[in-house]
Amino acid sequence: MSMEEALQENTAALKALTAVMAGGKPATTAAPTGNKGPGRPKKVTLNDVKIAAEAVKAKKGRPAAVELIKEHGGGSLAELPEANYPAFVAAAQVLLEADDDDSGDEGDL
Repeated sequence: MSMEEALQENTAALKALTAVMAGGKPATTAAPTGNKGPGRPKKVTLNDVKIAAEAVKAKKGRPAAVELIKEHGGGSLAELPEANYPAFVAAAQVLLEADDDDSGDEGDL
């Protein structure tokens, strides 16, 4: 779905909602379905997985990246099941954020 199509769908939905709210009439257009639009998660692609793996490799080292791939069902990125892409990217983000949280400044304990 292109950006223009998404905007047209959203505009139509807003017009229908405005009409319902103003006149109390039921909406005649159905809400859009699918996994696109604001507030809906985007599909995680192999490119997203590669970027996440490279970030882990750069910050945590190759062994950490390889272990993460294995934990998510692949011997390599190419073998990683597509259904596991979102979990892989989320786990990579957790690993990278854990690195950011360990600033070494323990402050007042």
